[in-house]
Amino acid sequence: MGKNYELPDNHSFLAEEDIVPYLSHSSVPLYSFWDDLSILREISLKGLGSNFFTSLKKRFRLNNQQFTSLVGVTWKTITNHREDHQIVGMHTERALYIAKVWDAGIDYFNDPTQLRKWLSFSNPFFNDEIPLNLLNTISGCEIVYSKLRQMAFGISA
Repeated sequence: MGKNYELPDNHSFLAEEDIVPYLSHSSVPLYSFWDDLSILREISLKGLGSNFFTSLKKRFRLNNQQFTSLVGVTWKTITNHREDHQIVGMHTERALYIAKVWDAGIDYFNDPTQLRKWLSFSNPFFNDEIPLNLLNTISGCEIVYSKLRQMAFGISA
């Protein structure tokens, strides 16, 4: 791939075994990984194991129905996949973008509980919509991700 990535000490999600092969040690920041669309596409095409999806669901503390409405695949499909079988395509891409939002939120809030709270209440930045409800599309994930990055840099509007 030609690029090297480093997990910061406070990384929240990318230590998952499914993602690690795409990373190695260097001084490139974590957000370079998330912003490299060619890598995200490659991962989406190769797929991720059910453990990745299960871990993501647990981090957000969502029930099965809430989670599957975000990633667009049934919970039965996720749990029926053996560890060596990958879930590929748009479902993996959605999960990656949701994980991207998680990492940006952890970067800003430094606290999973605060992030979950922020994601769960209507927000004027999103026309009074609940940020979590925007995560069912890639464009919605990008909107929430962009706002979290702006907040991290002290930009409020």
